[in-house]
Amino acid sequence: LARRTAMNMNMNMNNDATAPLANNPADANPTAEEEDVKMEDANNNQDPNGNTTSMSTSDDQAQPATSSDDDEDDDYNEAVTTAEGATDLITKALTLKEEGNAHFKSGELDRAGRSYRRGASTLKTLNENNTGDEQVKVLLLSLQTNLSLVCLKQGKAAMSRDVATKALEIDEKNIKALFRRAVAYRSLGNLDKANKDLRKALKLNPDNREVKRELISIKKQVEADKAKEKASMSGFLTKKSGDSFGLYSDKAEEETRKAKEKAEKEKAKEEALKKRKLQWEDECVARMSRDEPAITYEEWDKQESEKQKKEDEEKKKLQKKLRQEEEEKRRREREERRKKEKKEESDDSDDEAALQELRGYKKTSDGRTTSYFTREIAAEEKALIGDITPKMINANDCAPKPINDKCPISRSSSAWNTAGTWEEKDVSSWARGAFKNRLSESSAVYAEFAAVVTKVDSISGDASVAVVSSKKRYIFDFSTKIEFDVTDDTDEKVASGELKLIDIHSASTDDDSYDIEFKWTKTPNVANIDQVDACRKLFTESVCESVKKFIQDFNNEY
Repeated sequence: LARRTAMNMNMNMNNDATAPLANNPADANPTAEEEDVKMEDANNNQDPNGNTTSMSTSDDQAQPATSSDDDEDDDYNEAVTTAEGATDLITKALTLKEEGNAHFKSGELDRAGRSYRRGASTLKTLNENNTGDEQVKVLLLSLQTNLSLVCLKQGKAAMSRDVATKALEIDEKNIKALFRRAVAYRSLGNLDKANKDLRKALKLNPDNREVKRELISIKKQVEADKAKEKASMSGFLTKKSGDSFGLYSDKAEEETRKAKEKAEKEKAKEEALKKRKLQWEDECVARMSRDEPAITYEEWDKQESEKQKKEDEEKKKLQKKLRQEEEEKRRREREERRKKEKKEESDDSDDEAALQELRGYKKTSDGRTTSYFTREIAAEEKALIGDITPKMINANDCAPKPINDKCPISRSSSAWNTAGTWEEKDVSSWARGAFKNRLSESSAVYAEFAAVVTKVDSISGDASVAVVSSKKRYIFDFSTKIEFDVTDDTDEKVASGELKLIDIHSASTDDDSYDIEFKWTKTPNVANIDQVDACRKLFTESVCESVKKFIQDFNNEY
């Protein structure tokens, strides 16, 4: 190669002509020798006019070369200007390229970069004004594209861009140089120029996979940047900086919630499909182990769907049966409670009748039958009271009015007056606290799901204890709202809801008389909605039991 190059150069000098440019197909794709490497700043690089310039590294934070490196570069540059023949120069450039490849393979990245740079400097005089031999251009292109990659992997994107540009000055259709410069442009944030170089390279070689991959990556980055910009603008419209005010905050929150729910559904659907395909693969392996023919996914999915449908039907039947049994059990318990309460009321009425009979058996000293509570006045007491015989009312006084003996006599709440007494005590403060504590204890577990109370809103209503005819009456009327969460066995929240206890009062005797409204604030996943709803029903029953416990606490406290 060196001898042919020397002969061609002599011919060029004699004929004062230049060789045509050609693009080496071997340089279309990055080769294995062009891996990540690291090097120091390049010095004395040529600009497109052939002038010697110092390459800037401010964009890449490059480190300056040491004095020993500069001495070595000067030695090589001096060698170029000596009377050595073209054969020796090409041989040195080839040697430096091989040294660079060897340094790269051994991980000595700085030395690899210096070898590539010196090889390119060695060939400068053989390609002045791009008039060198074709073989010289091919070797120089290889050195410069390798050096461009080294700079890029060091994070010196600007230097990599400049080196690739110098390579394109030799051959503007060199695919490898276009690819190197496009990657450098992308690192510098200039996606338009990167896209332009990649499309030009793809037009020259439509089958280049590296170029296609980089184009796709840039397209995704552009889309991501647009989405980020759109999100930032959306945030500006929905929320001010440092303030909770937004132009469309409610709408944005609703859209975000819907998008999140949609994403969760799509994710769950994809995971379910992936899981089913794994099950199908396991089934195929099992069939082949039994010397049975494998089936397609569609056939297996159809069979599994039918099987799952039957299992779901059986499960629904079992759940319906369990619900019926549970309802029957609660019905029997309610009947037993009613019978017990009825029996207690009957015992109370019997006691009242017996007391009335006892009142009728008391005899006075003169033989009259009177009430048990009638008290005779002794002679001394009569003397103290004086004459209490009714006297005629003066005509000048207001006209007398007939007395209706059937009208009830007004009595005050005195300790000695037991008939017709009404006494009432306000216990609203205590009752609200006790009611809230009992509701907070409500919980339910069904399968792998559990429901717990997260918040009991302020309780409205009053409570009091009244004594009527020597009997206590516990009177209350409350309304409140309960917020709860449903979690799975990994403590992940799968649903949230609200229970509104509209009118819980002392006249409520069983679960059916409680006025309770329900709604989901976070709808459960479609895949487990039946189990979550069953857990919610058990939680509602637990709330009813908490109300009953509060009534018992009320009775025990007063």
